[in-house]
Amino acid sequence: MRALKSLLSLGGRVKDKIEAERHCEGLIVKEVQNYIKWSEMDGGFDKLRFIPILTVVGARPNQPVSSITKSLTDQMEFLAKQHRGHLTLPQPRTNELGGVELYSRRPPMLYGILVARTFTLFVTLDSANPEAKLRSIAHFDFKEKDVDVWNGFALAIIVIVARNYMMSIKDELEVDDDDSSSDPDA
Repeated sequence: MRALKSLLSLGGRVKDKIEAERHCEGLIVKEVQNYIKWSEMDGGFDKLRFIPILTVVGARPNQPVSSITKSLTDQMEFLAKQHRGHLTLPQPRTNELGGVELYSRRPPMLYGILVARTFTLFVTLDSANPEAKLRSIAHFDFKEKDVDVWNGFALAIIVIVARNYMMSIKDELEVDDDDSSSDPDA
C-alpha cells in the first residue's frame, strides 16, 4: 500500500518542484524505480536472474527529445535482442499446426517509460519481431490538475503488467548468485 501511495502522491510532489522552479524528471524516475523494486519483491522474483521487460529512461534537463528517444529505443532494442537470443531454440521445430517455431516460447512484449519534464510516455516493443519499432500507447502529464491519482495508477498498471509476465515465467528463472546487495563488503 505504501508503494502505491507514493505513486498516487507523485503528482503533488511534481507540482511542488515546478513551483520551486526545479527539475522533476529525477523524482518521477526514482518513484517508478522504487515501485518496480517493490513489484519484483511482491512477485517473488527479486532474487532471480532475468532479462527485464520494462525500461525506464529519464531525460536530463534540456536534453533534446531526439536524444532521449534514441536512448529509450536503443535500450529496448537491446533487451529485445537479449530476449530473442535467450529463447532461440538450437534447432527450429515444427509445431502441431505445421508452423516453424524458432523460440522455446514467444519473446515477450517489452514496455518502456520515457520521462521528460512532467510527462511520462508509455511505449511498447514486440521483442519477437526483429523489425519492430517502438509504439506509443499513452502519455501522461503530471502538471495537469485533478489527475494525480489517475497518473499514479497508470504508472502502477504498466509496472504490474510487467510484474505479472515475470511471475508467469518465474519457474524458468535461476537464482541470481551475483546478489551483491546482500554482501556488505561488495
